Amino acid sequence: MNTVNSDNKAEIREFIKFIQQLSVQEQAGILQIVQGVKLLNQNKKQRINRRSRS
Repeated sequence: MNTVNSDNKAEIREFIKFIQQLSVQEQAGILQIVQGVKLLNQNKKQRINRRSRS
């Protein structure tokens, strides 16, 4: 699911350029959002795993 094809690579490069143009505060805000999403996904996986065990 986490495969990176050539289309993705171009998009990732564009996204990195966009991020680099932001201020440090804006970059920190994006980092907080990304970390929050990762946490939500971990919680979701844990809930699914608990459900499948019972």
